[in-house]
Amino acid sequence: MPMDARDIESMIKAAIPDAEVTIRDLAGDGDHYAATVISASFRGKSRVQQHQIVYQSLQGQMGGVLHALALQTGCRKADLSGARGGSMAMAGDDRRGALFRHTCRTSITASLRRAVFRLVFVFAVTQISHTLLGRFTPLGALQTTMLFLGVWWVWVYTAWITNWLNPN
Repeated sequence: MPMDARDIESMIKAAIPDAEVTIRDLAGDGDHYAATVISASFRGKSRVQQHQIVYQSLQGQMGGVLHALALQTGCRKADLSGARGGSMAMAGDDRRGALFRHTCRTSITASLRRAVFRLVFVFAVTQISHTLLGRFTPLGALQTTMLFLGVWWVWVYTAWITNWLNPN
């Protein structure tokens, strides 16, 4: 017997009273849903912990009456600014310290900036692979490895500093 979207929403809101819940039926069959749950109680919790809270609120219905639930969780932007001392990214008031970004995302979808950033590095790796094809010798392999290590180092350093500064 399929589960109604209103039942899912009421179960989540009963367990998380301040939650903003949006439910969509993905297949129209009452078995496959997508849910977006936004709550201040998720502040300071990892994505896995946030999902566990929501799944616990469903009281064992997952895998039985409710076949599939695509879940997105997060905090309101106001919840983050209150916890982080305004818009400062390095307030350091969470358990992980000042050098880490808050675990609750302010945006649920990936930004265009992130997509372009990743695309640049994919393009760089593609060009490096073409360098190896053009110089298919031991010296060419060494040069390609050095180029790849340089691009990888820039990727890791840029990702770390971006997470540290939290440009969002």
